[in-house]
Amino acid sequence: MREHANALLADTCKIESRAMAADSIGGWSETWTPRGSAIPCRLYAIETRMGEAGVRADQYTEDRMWILSVAYDQTVDVTDRVTVGGNVYHVRAMNDDDTERLLKRAMLERAD
Repeated sequence: MREHANALLADTCKIESRAMAADSIGGWSETWTPRGSAIPCRLYAIETRMGEAGVRADQYTEDRMWILSVAYDQTVDVTDRVTVGGNVYHVRAMNDDDTERLLKRAMLERAD
């Protein structure tokens, strides 16, 4: 069943993990380390806040999120970012507690 599920992963993505380091002026800087750059995946959009796209807190927000599917044993964390087709997304949630997991799924939000 997992082989069949993996055959549905028609795209590729880059997953990067975030590390925070103290800088010389008392702040923090983040660095991104790739977990891989041609990871098989599938991405699709879902509507989340019907009709609520617009500007909030001086930032444009969309009324959709994306679901990323990767192989069940692929490492993905809520602090990661994902690049698919030139678009960068932040991981917002994971499905870490499914009983029978054929694929791992992450909910993404597009980075601006």
